[in-house]
Amino acid sequence: MKTSTLILILIANALVTVLIVLGFMVIPVTGFPSINLSNTGESDEEVISAIETVSPAVVSIIITKDLEKIYDRENNRFNEDPFGRFYFQQRSMSPTAFDPRERVSQGVPPRDGEVTSEPQTKTIEIGGGTGIIISSDGYILTNKHVIEDKTADYTVFLVDGTELSARVIAVSDDTDLALIKVEATDLVAADLGNSDELLVGQTVMAIGNSLNRYESTVTRGVISAIGREISAQSSNGDVVELDNVIQTDAAINPGNSGGPLLNLDGEVVGINTAIDSEGESIGFAIPINSAIEFIETEME
Repeated sequence: MKTSTLILILIANALVTVLIVLGFMVIPVTGFPSINLSNTGESDEEVISAIETVSPAVVSIIITKDLEKIYDRENNRFNEDPFGRFYFQQRSMSPTAFDPRERVSQGVPPRDGEVTSEPQTKTIEIGGGTGIIISSDGYILTNKHVIEDKTADYTVFLVDGTELSARVIAVSDDTDLALIKVEATDLVAADLGNSDELLVGQTVMAIGNSLNRYESTVTRGVISAIGREISAQSSNGDVVELDNVIQTDAAINPGNSGGPLLNLDGEVVGINTAIDSEGESIGFAIPINSAIEFIETEME
């Protein structure tokens, strides 16, 4: 090996050694580079905060009906599906899926020896949905297909368990939206966002009375698409054409109808309305801006 080559190798090794020594001298002073993981996406804290913000404004809607109107005692069968077909999804029922004797809500029976000529109240729960409080004096936004049965009664349950009777104020055939009212004051109203600002891939959450049994169920997903056009079948068999709806993969179940689709700021950006039962995690919501137009018209 030539002397010049050997000298260059020694110099290179010396430089590497110096750089390594200097590196270990600098690291204790400056510290290792920090990686900020909090900016890689939404945090759980953001999701939790959004849910806590809107939860008091989300209500469960229970639908009941006089048993005599839907049950044929002579032939021991129902004249209509007691479960309804809420959420634009036909629901099959096996002959043994429902026993009216077990789930009938009867009035208080007369005391021993008491004579009464008034018939006992016999009602049955036929379905349910979700609603969003939009004013402190009791206006609630939901879906038309949740409250379209004019012979049924509607009861609202607040998050604290308060039970209130509701009456229908207005419905929209074009958007499948409805406005109902309970007699109450000082209710917590939800903040309504701007659905025109939504982006595909944006994180959203859904809250609702899933399966009419699991109230205030929260699911999380993203905006899968915007501006969809869908055909949905209502509970009375009518086909409703809905334009410009939001598609999401946040799990939406029967009973979520009328519940909110939220952004990370806790604002309502959509009204959960339908699912495609042939797929998985394919749900649809009406943009809140369409709902705002309906609200402003009906509450003038």
